[in-house]
Amino acid sequence: MLPAGHLLSVLVFFPALGALALLLLRGDDHVWIRRLALTISIAEFLLSLLLIPGAPAGAAHYQLEEFAKWINAPPINYHLGVDGISLFLVILTTFLTLISVIAS
Repeated sequence: MLPAGHLLSVLVFFPALGALALLLLRGDDHVWIRRLALTISIAEFLLSLLLIPGAPAGAAHYQLEEFAKWINAPPINYHLGVDGISLFLVILTTFLTLISVIAS
């Protein structure tokens, strides 16, 4: 595993933590809802940029892989990884999320 550690898992589950934080706010507090959504989306985008040094663009195999056994019988595992194309798709998704939050 590369020095990025569990960065892919953080990218997957960080928006869920942001959504849980949004549940703690009142529904009519639009200013703080927008601020929190913008903060979470900026942090998510910046975290996705950390993927670039860990995964070379021309690599044909998975980079930054995470693997954990989850359930023994039946054998169900937690497995994440990015390759050269999906790396840029992850970054594009987090960038579009940021743009969408700003536009709304």
